[in-house]
Amino acid sequence: MNWGELLPGSQLPFIIAKPGPSFRFLHDVYGVYPSPTGPALVTGDIVQGLAHPVRIDGRVVLDQGHYVLRHDFLDQWYNLCLFFAPRGRLAGYYCDLQTPLRLEGGAAHCTDLLLDLWVFPGEVQARVLDRDEYGEAVRGGWIPADRRRMAACALRHLLAAVRGRRFPTALTGTRVPGSFLRPRP
Repeated sequence: MNWGELLPGSQLPFIIAKPGPSFRFLHDVYGVYPSPTGPALVTGDIVQGLAHPVRIDGRVVLDQGHYVLRHDFLDQWYNLCLFFAPRGRLAGYYCDLQTPLRLEGGAAHCTDLLLDLWVFPGEVQARVLDRDEYGEAVRGGWIPADRRRMAACALRHLLAAVRGRRFPTALTGTRVPGSFLRPRP
């Protein structure tokens, strides 16, 4: 199977490697679409099973019933997730620094490089998250030097897009892809 054979409306398992147990979840597939940074797999799902709300700067950005629209740029070392509250309000943009996604055995696989980026809608300031976790992984030898270089390059690219007021359009080609805003029933 290749990316072009994924059917819109199907579900795709994701397996994200990181220190400790891998993170696994299912997302609804919307399809593979062109973007300014190359082809992007667009998936989404309603958040379930979250132990507690995720807060950034005291604001709830992810909770039960929220909707996540995920763009995995197949040639890039990051993704872009749009977090929506249950009534459709955009809570913000979240980027995982990760190895490029690969399709193996009917599942999407990547390695989480542990640095994340958060941007509230309309802001030109990004918050780099999980620096401590990243530092521990580097000191523990879990992230090799070549992956650290790619993560640093990806982070610089994302921060420049935010500061230049080109985020997220520099990644997706559109401000918020309207056809993806509503989760499938």
